[in-house]
Amino acid sequence: GGQGGATTGDTHKFESRYLDGLVGSYPEEEQLYKDRSPIESVDTLSCPILLLQGEEDKVVPPNQAVMMHEALLKKGIPC
Repeated sequence: GGQGGATTGDTHKFESRYLDGLVGSYPEEEQLYKDRSPIESVDTLSCPILLLQGEEDKVVPPNQAVMMHEALLKKGIPC
């Protein structure tokens, strides 16, 4: 799964349906979530990336920044 699925499953109640209006219902629109997910686009990146993440962020869970950081390092992109 990509980050889209992680977002819909990990976010807090207030934001839990927010992406439905922006992207579509999950899992019905799973491919669209995947297409728009940053973690799925790491192969297209080539420059250093600055990742900022709050440890207590209730909207974007910290594990998503960790996943992105690991993927970038695996590709050899400084972050």
